[in-house]
Amino acid sequence: AELKLAGSLFDYPDTAHTSLLTDFDEDGWEVQRTRLTDSVEAFVEAVDKGTPALCSGADVAKALELAIAVRESHRRGIVKVELPLADRELKVIPSVRRYVGRRASEGTEAFMDFIQGYKR
Repeated sequence: AELKLAGSLFDYPDTAHTSLLTDFDEDGWEVQRTRLTDSVEAFVEAVDKGTPALCSGADVAKALELAIAVRESHRRGIVKVELPLADRELKVIPSVRRYVGRRASEGTEAFMDFIQGYKR
């Protein structure tokens, strides 16, 4: 079966997200926080306090395997996929935008249109 790019399920900018923003700088721009920065802060806090991380590497590996299994089920025609996955070579390849960033992959004008959603 030939795979087709589905596009996004959400508007850009994500209006559900921007309506909940409360942390802005003096120029009205959202102070960017991402799951990555939050995860790094949680990890550093766990190391500093000597407590277990909220999400272990094993948890992340299981979540990735589940995501790959869901994708494989769809790719194969919505069939049951056994876990653990037998084919350990399967992977998820992110879009070019994830590798090089929105500005480099879509152009400065598209990037500027996108970030306007993060300003009051």
